[in-house]
Amino acid sequence: MQYYRKNSMRENLRRAADPEEPSSRRSEREQGTRQPRAPKKQGPVVRVKPRFFVFLAVFLAVLGLLAYGIVSLFRLLFSGYAEVSYGMMETTKSFPAILLREETTVRAEGYGTAKYILGDGDAARAGQPVLNFYSSGYTQKIVSDLATENERINAQQQSNLYPELTQIVDQQLSSMDGSIYEKRGQIGQAVREGNTPALVEMERELTLLMEQKQSYLESTPSAQRNTTLTQMYAKRSQILSQIDGWRSEYSAPTDGLVSYQLDGLEPYLTTIVLEGDDFNAEYFRQFFDNTDPAQLDQLRGRQPLFRVVNENHWYAILRTDDAGWTIGVGESCELRFNRDADLVYEAKVRSMVGDVGDLYVVLEIDQSIASMLNTRRETALIGGRVEGMRVPLGSLKTSSGITGVFLYESNEFVPVRVIGHDSRYALVMPLEIGKLDKSMKVKK
Repeated sequence: MQYYRKNSMRENLRRAADPEEPSSRRSEREQGTRQPRAPKKQGPVVRVKPRFFVFLAVFLAVLGLLAYGIVSLFRLLFSGYAEVSYGMMETTKSFPAILLREETTVRAEGYGTAKYILGDGDAARAGQPVLNFYSSGYTQKIVSDLATENERINAQQQSNLYPELTQIVDQQLSSMDGSIYEKRGQIGQAVREGNTPALVEMERELTLLMEQKQSYLESTPSAQRNTTLTQMYAKRSQILSQIDGWRSEYSAPTDGLVSYQLDGLEPYLTTIVLEGDDFNAEYFRQFFDNTDPAQLDQLRGRQPLFRVVNENHWYAILRTDDAGWTIGVGESCELRFNRDADLVYEAKVRSMVGDVGDLYVVLEIDQSIASMLNTRRETALIGGRVEGMRVPLGSLKTSSGITGVFLYESNEFVPVRVIGHDSRYALVMPLEIGKLDKSMKVKK
């Protein structure tokens, strides 16, 4: 009886623990007969391919690099130092500029009228005629008188001399006519091609050929027998002699480019002012502030005619109030001008004068000045790639008015020159070679 109760209690507990147990299984257990279980079906065998391990290795490597980067960033943000590295930057700044040319200005005594032989911008050799200058006695009336006499002579030749000459075979006259015809053809071709610099010289040669022909015609026996023409020639010679008395020929004093455009500043902005007492900030300031300088006594009563400019050696003076001017004396930079920003000049800092807030920088250029020949004031663009030691902008400190950085380990102050910067970093060069180098640590 007691045994039966224990079994019944066990059975009830088993049913309570597993209410879903099938009745067939319970009956089998109660009867003590249990059928053998069917063998379990085995699933497919999973084999790990080698590329899985490759992927895992790459994943772990990337994870490691990411962790290293986070740690490095943490050190960078929260450590008290930064490592010096090598860096490059692209920078462009604009400055007001005045051009100073290596040139010679030719002046005439008194005032008068100039007749140009060479064109503006033409290249001249030393001693080559540039223009004829006629003093104040040379008036428009005498020019008109000469033109009228030439027209009368030409009409007389056409009506009396040429018909007689056509009956004579004159080889010299034919040769002159052929040269004139050929020269006129060359001038026409130059006009079509737009070769303006060559036109001035060609027209001068044509005028000379026509004068030679005219002189020859006047010397022929037919012309000598014509008393009317003889009188006309004499009158014209008298006018020409009078004109020659007023005429002075001016030649190029040196090799260079000829320019007839003058702004009155030529005597004050010469290479001489780059030396001696005139080389000071106050002297240059008057030109940037458009203050007219006092006229020099030796220039009174003398008319400037033209200037001859050294084509491949000139200067640009920049004015800056930027305390961060970074290019030192003897260093080079890329220079452009606003009027032709695609033309790049290689300039070298020759000298500087002034102080922070009003600094004047003299740049020396050894390239053709042709495109800037008649420019005095312009906006200069300084830019290009700068290279140096890269440090955080916040690591730059000032000690006794000198900019520099403090070394992290020794606390030594190293004076530097800032050659470029952005919102986060600065490119610097130590004033003393070897004091600051890559991988050194500086205080933030």
